[in-house]
Amino acid sequence: MDKYTDLRAALEAGPTPGPWTNHGRIPQPGLPHSSVVAKTLIARVYSEAFGDAGQETANANLIAAANPETIRDLLAERDRLRSALEVARIQIELDMDALIVSHGVINSMGVRAIPKEDALGREGLHEYNKTLEFINSALAQEQS
Repeated sequence: MDKYTDLRAALEAGPTPGPWTNHGRIPQPGLPHSSVVAKTLIARVYSEAFGDAGQETANANLIAAANPETIRDLLAERDRLRSALEVARIQIELDMDALIVSHGVINSMGVRAIPKEDALGREGLHEYNKTLEFINSALAQEQS
């Protein structure tokens, strides 16, 4: 499973709905900790270095901020952006084809290509290729 599938499965499992808040540090003898709460206790949060109140607070704030509604919103935004990139990639590929048809000539191998002397057409094709490389790279990285 990938990280997005794992997050979606965790949300489907029905975690305690938010809002989640950092209830603050509880000075308990022997094991002081911060707590994240909603309607009930969500988590007791400790620090890596026992008793580091700053790290405890930072950890508790992060857990509280990463509540189910926020994760759902982030996943929905990620899905919208991915779809927009895929639509942009298709449009750029169509525009590249139109550029080659309008500026290109049939070369000796029977392939339509933009002649070397057509600087504007070649620069346009170069820009389209750079943009496609960027989009493809972003989509590939996003999946890993």
